[in-house]
Amino acid sequence: MGRTVVGASRMFWLTHFVPLLLALCPNEPAHALAPGSSRVELFKRQNSTVPFEDKGKVTERVVHSFRLPALVNVDGVMVAIADARYDTSNDNSLIDTVVKYSVDDGETWETQIAIKNSRVSSASRVVDPTVIVKGNKIYVLVGSYYSSRSYWTAHGARVDCPVLSGEARSQQCFPHGIVAVGTGLKVFDQRQQQPRLAGAQL
Repeated sequence: MGRTVVGASRMFWLTHFVPLLLALCPNEPAHALAPGSSRVELFKRQNSTVPFEDKGKVTERVVHSFRLPALVNVDGVMVAIADARYDTSNDNSLIDTVVKYSVDDGETWETQIAIKNSRVSSASRVVDPTVIVKGNKIYVLVGSYYSSRSYWTAHGARVDCPVLSGEARSQQCFPHGIVAVGTGLKVFDQRQQQPRLAGAQL
């Protein structure tokens, strides 16, 4: 008797509730955009490149995956920050902090490495950026691991949790905009033909 009641209950649910639920769901896919809107993929897995610097040489390097993205607006400059995980999506791999920024309301984006890891091993990383904004200043807290392959433990390897700050300004006297990242001491001018890295090596 109990089995018959459960079976009837399931049958009622399948014949009445599921069709109602399907009728309420939109026919458009979840990723459909509203009319007049556009989509920009800032961090595209195994496709987006970043200016990777090692031993003084800068090359455009494809990133395996991005993690922990943040998007903030600072004095009219849109700034996106994330982990650039070069070889794998794992935490204990080669990782830098990448920044993309736009001074024209998202029409165009520039890319640079904001915080570079120590490059002492294939597990050197700055990881998991946390971002806050105060005025025109951006503060980024990251974990910095020199060579440890362990998750969240040092085991004698150097581990730091530095807070770095930078500025972002979009001023009328600079029509192309200026962004400074990393320590805030180096400035990137969008008018330059060859953008230079403005990152802080930890």
